[in-house]
Amino acid sequence: MSAPQLAPIAPLPGAGPDTPRLALLGNPNTGKTTLFNRLCGLRAKTANFPGTTTDARIGRSRLGERTAEIIDLPGTYGLDLELPEARINRDVLRGEGLYRRPDAVIVVVDATNLARNLTLVGEVLRLGLPTVVALNMTDLAQRRGLTIGPERLAAQLGCPVVEIVARKGRGIDRLRSAAGETLDAADAATAAGDDTRHTPALPDDLVDWADDVLEASVGSREAVGSAADTFTERLDEAFTHPLLGVALFTAIMAGLFWTVFELASVPMDLIDLTFGILGGWLSEALPAGPLRDLLVDGVVGGIAGTVVFLPQICLLFFLISLLEDTGYLARAAFVMDRLLCRFGRPGQAFVPLLFRRSFLRGRSRPMVL
Repeated sequence: MSAPQLAPIAPLPGAGPDTPRLALLGNPNTGKTTLFNRLCGLRAKTANFPGTTTDARIGRSRLGERTAEIIDLPGTYGLDLELPEARINRDVLRGEGLYRRPDAVIVVVDATNLARNLTLVGEVLRLGLPTVVALNMTDLAQRRGLTIGPERLAAQLGCPVVEIVARKGRGIDRLRSAAGETLDAADAATAAGDDTRHTPALPDDLVDWADDVLEASVGSREAVGSAADTFTERLDEAFTHPLLGVALFTAIMAGLFWTVFELASVPMDLIDLTFGILGGWLSEALPAGPLRDLLVDGVVGGIAGTVVFLPQICLLFFLISLLEDTGYLARAAFVMDRLLCRFGRPGQAFVPLLFRRSFLRGRSRPMVL
């Protein structure tokens, strides 16, 4: 079966062939789409679990003295992985096929997990594209007692590093200026390849390189590890444990289904009763014939058969939103990945399975007319 391909990224209306284009990429769940919305003034969907951005979005942003196109690429942990999102990132960054190679790259990294994020930065630097690193979630890093020097990190990487908090809009203007200056400084030779920046090609060497950059920027690898021992990290250990995590997942999903089917039964019974009374009144008021059958069985019955599931759907969406906002969906996707990968599905596939299960359960409900 052929690998999925991304459709050609067409320029926005009013954008000419000389309009600069920047690619926005990063690991999943690093606030990349939130930053994209801040830069472009859009409202693309964001979520607290991997896999939300599965296609490339494009918007327009003012960077310094020029207007540029921003491409929000799918989140990926590496460019060399044999995954659809990694393949999309590779094709766009290299300008392969029908894709126009971007003029610069903004890599969004999580300041609380620099060691993992820097490996992707190293892969991007290897391509030779003008790069700006957006150091996101610096407020969470400071809360954990982790101080990162952007100047030292920039000296190690050889590219600008800007501290931001995309969720609160902090540092966005500085990032715009840095991206604009990078575009101004980039020429054709730099876009084709920069021989002054080399990172290791082998994965193990790249991990060692990322650790060296982290130590030079933060102080020591041990300091990062000690700062990570927080209440959230302890919860992560429980929610992602091979045994305890599965037990918690089962309990939470059981509670979710119980809530959906038990609490929603009250408004569903009320809707059944209301349409049952309306259908009975029409049956008594109208003489037997096609018109009564149309109104009672067709109109009233059809509307009742649709509206009766509305309480379940609304409650399910509300509970899923709570799990998403608290960050549990990301942990649940990690726990379920080990099971679902045996069936050729990623861990986050359990989310649409929840909706399918609720829909099948709701269809068996009899209607009172």
